[in-house]
Amino acid sequence: MDGGSPIISYTIAYGVSTGNYSATIVVTSTSHTVTSLTAGVTYKFKVLASNVRWDSLYSSEVTELAAQIPDRPYAPTTTIKNTNQTLTIAWQAPFNQGSALLAYKITIKAADGSYSEDLTNCNGQNLLILANARCDVPIAALRSSSVYNLPWGSSVWAKIIAYNKYGQSLESPEGNGARILTIPDSPTALTETVSLRSATTITFSWTAPATNGGDPVLDYRVNTDNSNGTWSVLVQNL
Repeated sequence: MDGGSPIISYTIAYGVSTGNYSATIVVTSTSHTVTSLTAGVTYKFKVLASNVRWDSLYSSEVTELAAQIPDRPYAPTTTIKNTNQTLTIAWQAPFNQGSALLAYKITIKAADGSYSEDLTNCNGQNLLILANARCDVPIAALRSSSVYNLPWGSSVWAKIIAYNKYGQSLESPEGNGARILTIPDSPTALTETVSLRSATTITFSWTAPATNGGDPVLDYRVNTDNSNGTWSVLVQNL
């Protein structure tokens, strides 16, 4: 009820929730956006109405946290540790825009180009992962044909989404840094080329490893048996 005279303005009073009302704004509409607040601070608000004669009593107080969805995370990095047994995905926690981060969504790129989560090893709701902004994934899980099917030599790419009370951030750019590698398979079909034998030389040939472990073979080393159960290097860097 306007008291018999049209409402001409509203006065909004606000301040930090733990202190006094420190500011007022006079507006003529029934809605207003208060700007220049500090993210992460809880404010209290109340409003009164005015006509040409009187001011009303203030409304009941409401409190609101100045916050919104988190910033977009930067691209994560991937590194290999434990002698090519484990992949570590790490990222920088984004600015939470005033509301504590509650979880992450970490996705890894599969061989077919799609991105999916590894909730066994990299569940972003895990408190340790949330606190440390990193997770570890066994290389064997990335090689699995049922999930990622990454061949040896693949770069491992990941993306991050951050969550707070107000929702999810934009997805980070994809980031990498690591390639999954392993030792080559053994060469096969080692044979002497008898036609090239001489009094002082023996010539061997062999078949290159079926799998090079994800990186080109750099050289070979040929060992010889010393007839006493030990082996020594005959030649290398072939």
